[in-house]
Order: sequence, then structure tokens, then C-alpha cells
Amino acid sequence: MTLAQPWMLLLLLLLPLVYWGSRRRPDRRAVVYSDLERLKPFRGGKARWMWIPRALFWLAAAALVLALARPQLRNVRQEIVAPGIDIVLALDMSSSMLANDFPPNRFEAARRVLKRFIASRTTDRVGLVVFAGRAYTQVPLTFDYRAVSQLLDAVAIGQIEDGTAIGMGLVEAVNRLKDSPAKSRIVILLTDGVNNRGKVDPDTAGEIAKLKGIRVYTIGMGTRDGGMRGRIEQMMGLQAGATMDVELMQRIAGQTGGRYFEAASLSDLSSVYDTIGSLEKSEVKLNEYVTVREFYPQVLALALVLLLAGWLLELTVLRRIP
Repeated sequence: MTLAQPWMLLLLLLLPLVYWGSRRRPDRRAVVYSDLERLKPFRGGKARWMWIPRALFWLAAAALVLALARPQLRNVRQEIVAPGIDIVLALDMSSSMLANDFPPNRFEAARRVLKRFIASRTTDRVGLVVFAGRAYTQVPLTFDYRAVSQLLDAVAIGQIEDGTAIGMGLVEAVNRLKDSPAKSRIVILLTDGVNNRGKVDPDTAGEIAKLKGIRVYTIGMGTRDGGMRGRIEQMMGLQAGATMDVELMQRIAGQTGGRYFEAASLSDLSSVYDTIGSLEKSEVKLNEYVTVREFYPQVLALALVLLLAGWLLELTVLRRIP
């Protein structure tokens, strides 16, 4: 509850002055009759209530002042208007993501960082694409961030045939965004290897993203030796987990207007997603709607009721002259 004209309450300071002035002036009605016998009824219980009409008049005056101050209830409603960003997270699920240079391994570390990134979005749609030897959409674009996190928890390495189909993963992500009406559409592609599977060349996928106006941020994850698992694989001649095609990922990011990042530690990876989050912010606007409900008519009605009640009491039950 607020007051539209609170300065009107200053009139309340006048009421004590008016009351003091009325007390100094003699009440002529009290001396009109000198017949003591006719004044006997006022010596009984009725005399104890003679103050009520006057009190009602003063309460009516106070209510009138309050009505002039215009009490009102303001209901403020804010509507968020945001064009938003459509983001597809493309996550490598090849076996090399089990390298333990990130605790407990690259895949689990990436999953934790992605979940924090998803939770940080407010007005953006987020989707999830996973890829290894092939790619598929785990979550289409949605505002349901909780569902994205839950379905991210549901994926595991080994669910897709092994390999690193970067081109397929990027094309799948671009397909999720190509018909999006969002002003800004981006793919954040995380991988730790080189493209060795799939029917689509990564450069071709990058060209498609560029033609569709989709910006691609690429992240190369992992240390050069890939941790203990990577070192074992190197000794076996597999080279998995230790090699990244940096030039390819820089090329894809550059041609689409994005950026390439390297993450050699968990803190690096968190910092990368924080940086992308700061680069890709929604333009949030607030439309404010104010609904005002006036209460001065009710207060004014109360003042009139009090005034009428006092006047009727003086004319009837509490008449000074019997």
C-alpha cells in the first residue's frame, strides 16, 4: 500500500490545533437550559458516553485527510523481452575422452563444466549433440535446462561406435540451428582428437555453418601426452588422446566468426566456457506494467459514515438536551 499524495498527511497536524481551539470556546448548548430537573438524565450512565459523537467527528476528519492522501495499491509486473541465443553443445564421446589428464577423465570433467554452463543460461535455448564414430542429437533446442543436464548425465562413452567424426558432429549441430529464428545461433564444439570417421569433411561442415550464419566456437581439450592413458596408448602406437588437429579447429572457428580455445586443465576448461558465456550474452529488456487500485473512495466513504454516525448519536441516543 502506498500514498499518491503523502504530503496531504501534514493536514493531520492541524487537527490538534482545531481541537484545542474548540475546547477553549464555551459550548453554548450546555447552558441553554437552566432547569436542573431537565438535566438529570445526564447525571447517570448516559453521561459517560457523551464523548463518542465528538470522537467520531475527529475520526471522520482524520479519514478525510487520509482520503486526500490517496491510498493505493500498486501492482508492478515485469515482462522479460529477450531475443535470446540458440546454443548447441557438441560433445566428443570417443574413447580418447577417457584419458585421465583431467580428473577423473576428460569426459567426466567436460560433463561437469557443461552442466555449470547450462545452469548459467537464463533466456537462451540450449541443445546437445554427441558424436564419436557418428553423431546424433541427444537434446533438441529447449529452455528446459534441467532436462538438458539430466540427459547429459545419461550419455556415456561406448554408447556410440568409436571414432572421432568431427564433421558429422558439426553438421548435426548445424542442422539443429539452421531453421532457428534466433538472432544469434552458435555451436560450441569440444573434442580432443582428429577427424577420422564420418561422411562429412569438417571443413565442409564449417562452410555449411558459415552459409547458415552460425558461429562456431571450437575447444581442443587435453594435454599433449594425454595423461597415463594417453602415454600407454602412445606406447601401443594408437596415439589416441594425445593428438589434436589444432589447425582444423582454428580454421572452422575462424571462417564462421567464432574462436578456438585450448584447455589443458579443468580450470582452463571452466574459463573457456565462462569466456564464451560472456561473449554470447542475451540482450535482456524489461517491460514494466503498473496496475494501480485506488482506495480513497473507500476511505472517503468511511469518513462520511463516521460523520453520519456521530451526528445521529447526537440527535438521538446521546442528545445533550432531553
